[in-house]
Amino acid sequence: MRIPGPQWFVDPYNSAQWRWWDGVQWTGHCAPREMTPANQARAQEPGERTSFVNRDKTVFQPEKATLTVVFVAFRQLGRSDALDSFTRAGAYAYVWHLTEQPQIGQWVMVPGYDGLQPAVVGAIGTPADAQGITLKAVSSLVSQSELNKAAAERGEPLDDGEWLNITGVGDYQKVLAGRLPRHVQVELFPWDRGTSVTARVDGRRVGELPPGVADRLHPVLHARREAGMPPVMVLGQARRGNYVAVYLAVNIPNRDKFTGWISSIAPEGFTQPRPKEERASLHALNKYQDALALLFEKYGSRTRGVEASITWTTTPSGKYAGHPMGLVCLDGTTFAELNAAHPDNWQAIYDDHQAGMPGRLLVNFWQDKGKYGTFAAYRTPQPPNGQP
Repeated sequence: MRIPGPQWFVDPYNSAQWRWWDGVQWTGHCAPREMTPANQARAQEPGERTSFVNRDKTVFQPEKATLTVVFVAFRQLGRSDALDSFTRAGAYAYVWHLTEQPQIGQWVMVPGYDGLQPAVVGAIGTPADAQGITLKAVSSLVSQSELNKAAAERGEPLDDGEWLNITGVGDYQKVLAGRLPRHVQVELFPWDRGTSVTARVDGRRVGELPPGVADRLHPVLHARREAGMPPVMVLGQARRGNYVAVYLAVNIPNRDKFTGWISSIAPEGFTQPRPKEERASLHALNKYQDALALLFEKYGSRTRGVEASITWTTTPSGKYAGHPMGLVCLDGTTFAELNAAHPDNWQAIYDDHQAGMPGRLLVNFWQDKGKYGTFAAYRTPQPPNGQP
């Protein structure tokens, strides 16, 4: 008869709970056997059966427990830094008996000293990892609505966005190191010249928003300031850096919600200004190398661009069959395409054509190591003189 090593088994004295076998004898460490039918079935799957003698000299063949245990940290509900100082060695362990699979960073309600308390999952293991301590069960998950409510009560935006690093923080290390707590409200300030947006804390400059985001935000922020509206504040987070001691990240709504966020902070009556000229990427250039070679020979040396035309049709087949497609032509020759597989910047061009007020597509050509290509810029339609 082989004696099993340390592990959890169904308690031979109380089948409603698990009891810890330390490899020599039963211990006083127990865990409730509060499991859903799905988990219970998994725990009772046939496996290696080990017989050994109980204290009352009877032979017992226990079921081996296959419980999942989560290690949690107690923190204020919804804090984004809840796991920053997490260590499994100092964490609290709880039996997971919910039907959902546990996830790192998931918020749960667990029994604490003063009743149920919120905690965040920092690690996942087995009862053996808990070293035989008495385990209580996770009570429930914390819903997203509860997390949103907690964030709103703290005056924070919902943390469902993207963290962007503020650029140019090297000159502001004293401000970042000396004045910022870990979480801080950051003002987004638009400058009059260009499209740059400065990040400021307590009125002091700490860096700049990355250009791609700043370009889109600047017109709205500038209009708010002109209208006498309060500045836009976003959640910031001071973090340790690699190249500088401290850097700053700000939480911006993610890509799916970014446009809606801009609309929500825009002043009443504001319309997003459209640039006078937009870059446009032309595609399928490998397909039209002969045409590009001829056009390069004729127009390649021009520096201000030559106007091309677009004939709209539909994609004939494949994944994008039936979607709009533009054939880009010059001198009656097609040399590139605007197609649904690459919808970068051409949707506005298509919309202008559909509205009967197309702008101008200006192109010039290049040649490099036997390959030919083209650069393109779309000059948006401008209102007639005297009209806004």
